[in-house]
Amino acid sequence: MVPYHMSSQMYSFNHYAYGAIGDWLYRKVAGIDLHPEVPGFRHFIIKPHPFGEMNDVKASHLSPYGEIRSEWSVTNGKMQLKVTIPVNTTAESFVPSTGTALTVDGEKAQTMKITNAPGTDYHYIRLTKGSGTYLFEAEFDNGSQLVLSTTYSRRK
Repeated sequence: MVPYHMSSQMYSFNHYAYGAIGDWLYRKVAGIDLHPEVPGFRHFIIKPHPFGEMNDVKASHLSPYGEIRSEWSVTNGKMQLKVTIPVNTTAESFVPSTGTALTVDGEKAQTMKITNAPGTDYHYIRLTKGSGTYLFEAEFDNGSQLVLSTTYSRRK
């Protein structure tokens, strides 16, 4: 017997509840989000929100300019955020951190700004980058947590 929510009596399988979860995974967990003043992903935001036991996330979005990727993990007191920014676009990247130092591709970042993250035990180190793939690394003390790995991919 087929459960009611999967039967032909249900008019749509494209229910808001399913989309809301996907939206939350992309915008909050992976951190891929539109910039409020620049539509269409020409300039966008990468701002992951690490929490609880989730500490290994990978997500991608196929924008009009190409693939946007956000991959982050927290291990041994270090946040690693790998970001892919398509050609002819820019991204404002917010790296969660409990420290003040940030490296980009192994070199100390020179131009950055620290931004508060209300309601969390961390803050963000913020910087803007053009097209390319970057590896950001920052101190991140999340205590000892179970590893939960999640991968998502959204196509246009």
